[in-house]
Amino acid sequence: MADRPLVNTDPVDPALLAEGTMKIPEAAKFLGVDSDMIFRLLSEGLLPWTQLRPNGVRLIPKAALKRLLEQNMVNAESFTPAPVALPSH
Repeated sequence: MADRPLVNTDPVDPALLAEGTMKIPEAAKFLGVDSDMIFRLLSEGLLPWTQLRPNGVRLIPKAALKRLLEQNMVNAESFTPAPVALPSH
C-alpha cells in the first residue's frame, strides 16, 4: 500500500464518522466476509480508513461499510419487506 501523508488535508464529510468506526475484524463480520477481503477493499481504495498512529489499528467508518452494501445491492427497488407480526398484549 502506498505511503499516506501524515495529515489529511482533504475535507471529510462529518456524516462519514457520525456512526463511529470499526476495526477490520468487526468490519469483516458486519459485511459477512473475511479480513482478507476487507484488506483488499482498503488497498483498492473502495473503503476509506484512518490510522491514529503508525502501524496502529486501521479504523473504517461504519457509514462507509453501509454505503458499500447499498452500492452493491441487487434488486433493492423491487424488495418489499414482509410484515412483522407484533405480539398482542
